[in-house]
Amino acid sequence: MSGFGAKCLVLTLLLLVNKGGFLFDLLCVSQPTNQPTNQPTMLPTPKSPLPLLLLPLLLLLLLLLQAHPGSCDLIDLSYTYNLDAPNNPNVREFTLIPVKSNDKKTKKNSWSLNEFCTSEHSGTHIDAPKHYNRDGWPLDAIPTHRFWRRPGIMLDVSEEVKASRNPNFEVLPKHLKEFEARFGLIPDGAVVLIRTGQGSKVRNITAYSGLDRDHKMNHAGISKDAAEWISAHIAQPAHNQSEGIVGVGVDTLSLDKGSTVHYPAHAVLFNSNIYGLENLANLEKLPPSGFYITVLPLSIHGGSGAPARVVAETGDTIALHSAAVPTNTHTYSCSFCLILLLCLLQLSLFH
Repeated sequence: MSGFGAKCLVLTLLLLVNKGGFLFDLLCVSQPTNQPTNQPTMLPTPKSPLPLLLLPLLLLLLLLLQAHPGSCDLIDLSYTYNLDAPNNPNVREFTLIPVKSNDKKTKKNSWSLNEFCTSEHSGTHIDAPKHYNRDGWPLDAIPTHRFWRRPGIMLDVSEEVKASRNPNFEVLPKHLKEFEARFGLIPDGAVVLIRTGQGSKVRNITAYSGLDRDHKMNHAGISKDAAEWISAHIAQPAHNQSEGIVGVGVDTLSLDKGSTVHYPAHAVLFNSNIYGLENLANLEKLPPSGFYITVLPLSIHGGSGAPARVVAETGDTIALHSAAVPTNTHTYSCSFCLILLLCLLQLSLFH
């Protein structure tokens, strides 16, 4: 039974106990009817404390079901280093260097030790605001909660990019506005993912980067106006948001279009301490909304970026739980104690 189905069952039982009185009547006997007429009618007497205990116990069960995260599907949005992770031609490529190993079949136990060398900005990685803003957060200053189970949305412009035949297509504010008109307001604290379709070319780094004869890159990106719209999302009074959009991710080598010189999207977003995610994989597997994003970068003191594992959670049960407010174990502990106290008080009625 799914978490939602179990909750419905518990709620049904609660209604039976609280309103229908079926279980209570079943477990109770009536007082003798030959009472003096001047005496008030007595309520049924329970055969046992079970009926009175049933209601708080069912409430406890409902609480535990609500605390359980339920089942979901996990989608890895990261490429694998030393296998298929794309690399910007202008930065150091990832290399894995064997140092020591003992992998002989004649040995009972085997072990290996490697070293690796890479740029902060190779493969699937995060751009910290400091990357293009000297006063922006370095990697280790980004609040941890901005990485953990953020509500995600996926804006798919891949068909429009393909139809435009413009290798340096730019996402505009109209695309984001049209998304909200169709799928609803972008949640507070969200990570916005943008699919351009460039990920389908990742096996060929020349095609993926769009390198031309002048060794310049050409691929879709976020316009300055769209970056400003994203940064200003928190300021719109109708949105009533406290964090705004916390991160933006793309399936390309850069947040900006490939042919850019001044990187305006980087500058605008990082000026608002919104982090970037580049070279994301499997965006075509995501729905437009109703999923969570967790970002797990290396923690580098003063870093401008780092390799990152990015994971999406999708599934029917996702909509039943809020990503913006992490589970508060203190709240559940207090609720448990309250229900336990209620049980003890009702038990005292029988002594």
